[in-house]
Amino acid sequence: MSMPAHDADHTGWDAKTLLTAPPDSADLGNRRPVSLDGVAPGREAAGIAALALALLADSRAWVAAQSPQFCHVPVEAMAISGAAVSPWRTPAEVIPCMRMYLWICAFDDYVESLAPGDGTRLDDLMRRCADVVRGGHDDSHGLLTALSDWQRDLAARALYPALSGLWIEKFDSMLSSMRWEWEAARSGRRDSAGLRDYLAHADSVAAWVTVLPRWITYGGNEILGHLDVLVAALGEYVIADRLANDLATFARERDKLGNNNVLRYGVSPDWVKTEIARHVNAVHRLLDDLAGDGVAPAIELVRETEYATAFYAMAEFRGWGSDAGYSHQGDRGPQRRPAPARRLPRRTDRLPVSHSTLTGPASTSDRSAGWTALLCRGCPPYLMAWTPSPSVSQRLSRWCERLFRRLRHCTEPKVGEPGP
Repeated sequence: MSMPAHDADHTGWDAKTLLTAPPDSADLGNRRPVSLDGVAPGREAAGIAALALALLADSRAWVAAQSPQFCHVPVEAMAISGAAVSPWRTPAEVIPCMRMYLWICAFDDYVESLAPGDGTRLDDLMRRCADVVRGGHDDSHGLLTALSDWQRDLAARALYPALSGLWIEKFDSMLSSMRWEWEAARSGRRDSAGLRDYLAHADSVAAWVTVLPRWITYGGNEILGHLDVLVAALGEYVIADRLANDLATFARERDKLGNNNVLRYGVSPDWVKTEIARHVNAVHRLLDDLAGDGVAPAIELVRETEYATAFYAMAEFRGWGSDAGYSHQGDRGPQRRPAPARRLPRRTDRLPVSHSTLTGPASTSDRSAGWTALLCRGCPPYLMAWTPSPSVSQRLSRWCERLFRRLRHCTEPKVGEPGP
C-alpha cells in the first residue's frame, strides 16, 4: 500500500496554524485563551487530536490490508503517541514512523511466540528481513510482504539515499539484538556479565528503526547538518527506552519464556530508574542547545525521550485498544484469550500520575504522556486534574464504575445475538 491516505493537505487540518496561532488571532477574537497553568492550550490539544485521528485512520486501513499477525497491534496507543511527540508535523510525515511501530509490534509478537527449537526458522526470517531493507522484495511471509511495501515507500523519500547506510546498519543491529535476546531469555547468564550483554543489545527495543523514519521525512539541512549529535543522543535514548520498557512490562511478561528483562539480572527497580534518568539527562545535554535554537529534529527527539520514559512510568502501550484480550500465536495470528475487564480504578489505585504531572512545571511531552495514559485507561483527564475530598472521591469512583458497567452492558451483544 502506498504512503499516506491522509496527506499534508488533509481537509480542515493545519497543525502548524493551530500550534503557532497567536492568542489574538482572528479565530479567537479578543478573548484570552483559557487553560490551566502549565497545560497545553486548547488549540495545541486540537492539533494533537486532529493528527492522532488522521494517523489512526491510516493505521487501521494499513493494518486491515496486512496478514493476520497485524490484526491486534496497538493502533490506538501508537497513533495518540505519534501525534503527541510530533504535533507540528503532517500525517504524511509521521505515517512512515507509525507503520514501522505497528510492524515492529507484530514482528516482536511473532518472534516471542517461537518455540526454543525454532532458531533456524527465526534466522531465515531475519535474513529475509535484512534482504528486504537492502532493496529486495519478499512475499513468503506476511511480515515480509508488509516490510517490502513499507521499505519501497521509504526509499522513495528524498533524504533516504543520504541516510540509507545508517538505516540498514541500525535495522541489522535491531535484528541481531532481538536474536540474542530471544536466545538469552531461555538460556542466558543472570550475572553482571549477562547484564552488560543485555545492555549492549538494547537495540532490541527498536527505537532506532522507529525514529529514523521520522528523520528521513525531514529536509536535508535539518538532519544532515546535525547528524553526529542526533545519532549520539538517539543512542542514549535507546538505553533509556529499553530500561523504561522493562520496568513497565515486567509484571505482564515475567512468566513468559520468550521475554527477557533487565530485572532478571539481579538489579533493583531503583537502580533501573537511576540509569533511565542518567541517559535522559545525557539526551538533554546533547540536544538542549539545538532544541533551544529551534532545530526541529532535536526538539522531536527530546520530546520522544521525555514522552516514552514518562509514559512507561505510568502504563504500557499494550492491552488497551485493538489488542486488548488477545494473545499472539505465531503464524496462526492473534487468538482471543479470556482477559479480565480493565475496571475504572479507584482513587487509591489509579495510575501514578500526580496533579503536578498534568498542571505543574513538567515538560509538555511529560504531560502528553500523562494524557495518553489517561486516554488509554478510559478515565476522563479532568478527573485526574482535580483533587476531591476522600468522601467525594469514593462516591465519584462508585458512580463512574456503575456508568462504565452500564455502557459495557449496552454495547456488548446479548447471548444469541450477533456481534457488531
